[in-house]
Amino acid sequence: MVNYALQTALDENNYLEGDIMKKLSIRIIIGLLIIGLVCTVGYFLFAKKGVNITISNHTNQSISNCFIKINYSGSANDIVVPAIASGESQEISVELPDDFTEGSLILCYTDNNNNKQEKTIIGYLEKNYNIDIALSIDDSGRIIIN
Repeated sequence: MVNYALQTALDENNYLEGDIMKKLSIRIIIGLLIIGLVCTVGYFLFAKKGVNITISNHTNQSISNCFIKINYSGSANDIVVPAIASGESQEISVELPDDFTEGSLILCYTDNNNNKQEKTIIGYLEKNYNIDIALSIDDSGRIIIN
């Protein structure tokens, strides 16, 4: 009888320990899921979205009359690029408009021979893209995407 009572007490104790471990495991899993959800939401809310473009002038004179055209859904926005001195670079951050869903980016400028040049920088772009682009303009006025 004593053995049976002792065995029953041990079995009950093991059951309680197993129950506690199961509850603890469930709480840990739920906690990890909540942390993962918070991190994912934070990333999408605060992540940098847009296009960073670095234009390097490798010509022997400054480049002016330069702008970046954002084409989308029948609309176009132009972003004026400040003049770029010979041998210098200019970094431009393009924040896409709120109503932008998809479109393209085109660099437009006047070359050394007073000819208007257009080069598609990104042929297809969606709103949540985060892109870094390096461009060079050589002595002949060609745009090189690095």
